[in-house]
Amino acid sequence: MTKGDEKLFSDLLKARFPQITFLDGRVWAMPIPLERVSIDRCKTSCAYLWDKQIFEAIPIGAYFDGQFEGPANGPVLQYFRSLHEEPILSSGSISAGFSKDYPKFEELNTFTKEVWKILRKHGSSKLICVDPETLKLINPNVTGYLAWPGAIDWVLEKQGRFFKDRVTWNFYLPASTLKQ
Repeated sequence: MTKGDEKLFSDLLKARFPQITFLDGRVWAMPIPLERVSIDRCKTSCAYLWDKQIFEAIPIGAYFDGQFEGPANGPVLQYFRSLHEEPILSSGSISAGFSKDYPKFEELNTFTKEVWKILRKHGSSKLICVDPETLKLINPNVTGYLAWPGAIDWVLEKQGRFFKDRVTWNFYLPASTLKQ
């Protein structure tokens, strides 16, 4: 996602979950979560989606150095933001961690499913894997990734730009580039 995609994603989430807030990282100087109005306003590489309708408060622990730490999962969803380093937009990720015996499991499960619905509805899974040097097609049907409209536009805007998996050296392009 680009910052514009993150803004759109945040707006869509707020429309569906009016009590949602976005935590900027999970370590703070004060015992109060650092909240942002949108993911794109976060300064850290990881934002946390917190629906206050489900949990009015979240657990916060003290660090030995005087800082404070919020949860990485459970009452929040973890969203690792895409890394943008021209000419590469590396993948972000989203995750949830809770079990059936977790407090408010049903509400959290519904929240997580609805977040995924929004991600899938607005993201395209039509990606191909290519060799970044030769543009030789490696895999015409990449699975497990979604590219949002701003990210697709960014890649297509300038030759030599790619999506990249964050942890591997796989490079992707929108499938529409096969027709060009």
